[in-house]
Amino acid sequence: MTRPKRLNATFVKAVRRPGRYGDGRGGLGPYPVVTLADARKAALENRRVTFKGGDPRAGATPTFAEAAQYVVGLRRATWRRGSKSEAQWKSSLRTYAFPVIGNRPVDSITTAHVLSVLTPIWNEKRITAQRLRGRISYIMKWCIGRGYRHDDPAGDAITAALPHEVKRKQHFRALPHAEVAGALAKVRTAETWPGIRLAFQFQVLTAARAAEVRRATWSEIDWEQRLWTVPAEHMKAALAHVVQDPVEAAYRRTDLFEQRRSVWNDGAATSCRTRRDESIALVSACREPRDFSVTL
Repeated sequence: MTRPKRLNATFVKAVRRPGRYGDGRGGLGPYPVVTLADARKAALENRRVTFKGGDPRAGATPTFAEAAQYVVGLRRATWRRGSKSEAQWKSSLRTYAFPVIGNRPVDSITTAHVLSVLTPIWNEKRITAQRLRGRISYIMKWCIGRGYRHDDPAGDAITAALPHEVKRKQHFRALPHAEVAGALAKVRTAETWPGIRLAFQFQVLTAARAAEVRRATWSEIDWEQRLWTVPAEHMKAALAHVVQDPVEAAYRRTDLFEQRRSVWNDGAATSCRTRRDESIALVSACREPRDFSVTL
């Protein structure tokens, strides 16, 4: 019996050959993965597309690389200005994920595929692998939301298949409070660029993050009130922060600020004539950020 283009009552009653028959209108997904309410919503959306002259079946399932590119674009607006998040996302996906699953349609990727991405680097580059797994999972959740698939192959299902963490975290050695003054004395006599020595002292006295000190400008310092207002774009939490008492201590530290101003003027006169931001630390004002480490 010849199969008609669209199913009809006569064909359904007469057909005897076992098999699965459709009428070419496209499926909405199996129950109970797709509930009745979801199916009605999807059917209504398909009718709207058809009403406008479109074909609801025309939207091809994207590859993982295409989905990743779209997700990175969506997240770009949420990342802090100057953040390395976008570069890190792209680098890890391009290096480890794309060679294995980049050209695969997202609805064909299984936990086995994700494991083939993560297993080779799971032990040697654990942090990178964990972050990569989270990024793959985020992309897959976006695919679920768009209806391209119904599960997350990078989710809990692969946890048991990956080796467990066996290494203990190694924290940086802490300096006892009583030894801080002696350490700063050694820093002040260290044979390194003055800007680094002064920036390190300022960081210790204000208990600030290195990036906040490197990116600080003179305009952030209130000389009369002796306050340092760190703008939100320099803060990890993206919230402005006012430093008061530690800055008072920095002022009391002999001629710390006068030395900084002197170093800035010398550097500006020789190599920073076109730069507008007067960096306090000078580490990022005229040259690449440097290592603050000093042998104590």
